[in-house]
Amino acid sequence: MMKHLYNIMITALMTCSFAACSSDDPTYESPAKIKITSADIVFTPNGGTNTVKTEASGTLTATSSSSWLTIKVNGSNLELTAQPNTDLQTRTAVISLSADGAVATLTAQQKGLIIDMNVHDNYQFNDSDNQDSIINNNSNVDFEVSVSDSWIKVLKTKHDFAVSVEDNASNDFRVGSVTLKFADYKKDFKVIQWGKEYPFTSLNTATYTDGEGNEQSKSITVVKDDTKEGAYLVKGLVPEGDIQVLTNSSKKGEFYIPSGYLVGTKVKTDGTTVYLRCMISAANVNTGVRYWSTVITNTATSANRMSMGWAVDSNSQATLSYTRNSTLSSTYSTDGIIVARYKKATGAAASNRDGSGDESIEYYLLGLTLSKQ
Repeated sequence: MMKHLYNIMITALMTCSFAACSSDDPTYESPAKIKITSADIVFTPNGGTNTVKTEASGTLTATSSSSWLTIKVNGSNLELTAQPNTDLQTRTAVISLSADGAVATLTAQQKGLIIDMNVHDNYQFNDSDNQDSIINNNSNVDFEVSVSDSWIKVLKTKHDFAVSVEDNASNDFRVGSVTLKFADYKKDFKVIQWGKEYPFTSLNTATYTDGEGNEQSKSITVVKDDTKEGAYLVKGLVPEGDIQVLTNSSKKGEFYIPSGYLVGTKVKTDGTTVYLRCMISAANVNTGVRYWSTVITNTATSANRMSMGWAVDSNSQATLSYTRNSTLSSTYSTDGIIVARYKKATGAAASNRDGSGDESIEYYLLGLTLSKQ
């Protein structure tokens, strides 16, 4: 009886074994398979390492069709490492996987380089109470940011950069730099912060264009004008007298030479005394005809002034340069001042000019820049 039961069990086992090997069984699966559960296979131009996770039976191997993408097998997973892409074109690499006879392929992609930033050559800040300067950035790379000095701060936002500075407690201006770098691309710009006093008295050279279109350079000195708050006198620009530079109290960081400022007197050969006045010079952008104002004013809010602003040259020296007076009509392009002759010490009307046309002009000071050399 027991022997009969044993024979039945053997038969049953053999039947199950044969059934499992039958090619007609719809539930049969090969023991060799590769199932991709997650694949991070798109890279930015910066490169980096991403992971592909699999459920692979047997020993997993993988190869890359391109040298920019290397693969490390870690059990049933892959670590993909892409080098930085410094080309404009998107590139691809085919990943071939195998595991005990099973095969699979994936295609990795790396975006091409896009550098799109609105970066100025320099960013200027006052000694205190500053707002951030924003650099708009539409690039598709992560830049390395380095600063030359600890008082300069650069904050990465989601897309842009915010440049800021600490307060400057000294009287002197300071200059630092910021570098944005990715692979072989590098963009440098200066960060300029003015001290509690602008460096007027360090300026010693004036450059400008005269009425003949020639570049001129003169040695000057600049001193404080104690008769008025925020005023300075430029000595040596014209031999007959000093020219005044005023601080624009309504626009921080802007300075101007008042149109109508009385420079001094000039005695003509026949003994007649005439007076020299600064006048703003403006050319009609359509005709090229040059004009000068006929109103005497020392106010910063008037259009009758020559605007000037600070900058820093390639040697990190402060320069005070002419800037276009934006309060004038777009019909005119202001480019500096002239020193005109007048018969009367007061009044700038055309009837008071000494002579007519070019005979009324003593000096052209176009595109005036004051610097330290």
